[in-house]
Amino acid sequence: MITIAELDDKLVLDNYIKDQRLKGFNEEEIRDQLNEAGWDKALVEEALKSDSAKADCFIEKTDEVSKFSKFSKYLTEEEAVTNSYVIGHYDVLLTNDRVILIKKFPRNVTKIEYEDIELVEYFTDVDWMKLVYSVISGILTLVILIFNVLIFGRLSKALPFLKAILGKAVLGEYSILALVLLVVFGIMFISNIVGFFDSFMGRLRIIPKKQGPKDLVTKLTKDTQDLISFLEIKKKD
Repeated sequence: MITIAELDDKLVLDNYIKDQRLKGFNEEEIRDQLNEAGWDKALVEEALKSDSAKADCFIEKTDEVSKFSKFSKYLTEEEAVTNSYVIGHYDVLLTNDRVILIKKFPRNVTKIEYEDIELVEYFTDVDWMKLVYSVISGILTLVILIFNVLIFGRLSKALPFLKAILGKAVLGEYSILALVLLVVFGIMFISNIVGFFDSFMGRLRIIPKKQGPKDLVTKLTKDTQDLISFLEIKKKD
């Protein structure tokens, strides 16, 4: 018995194969594209031999988004996706001409020709200065919390013309200036400590000619290693 899901997959494959044939790809090239994308080999072979995939009329696509069609708006008419990866917060598309980096949020798209890639590397760069800044801002936050009355009491006596903001409590025993400083140092502490731990996560860096580097925050997964190997080969071609 053939299930609904199997029919949907077959229809998606038929549509994709027909599109690729119209673009000039031969059967072997289409087979390689689908196998690299992870489609079942038996299903691919069946679809390649299918009369519906060879028909002159176009088969309407279902609402089920295929592995490739959701990226069609980023491609030219001559382009075809040969593989795709999810690397960190990016969808990475490999086409016959270039690599396309699609940041999920905030939405951002970068297209880099293979021949323009100068360097591909993976690195981890721990930002120790963020740890230093977080410790300093954390200490300053604690000092204001603990010694608020002493510090701002003495300042208001030494600078009587600033007594309105130094000595007048507006929330518990904290003056306006004390609250402002607590907020500022608190935000500095949180942002720097988060940045410090984030720096332990590695980066996949792609440096194109005449452009700034593109860093993708990610672990060194198998997909990341495969992508690095592929781009290294392509930039040498």
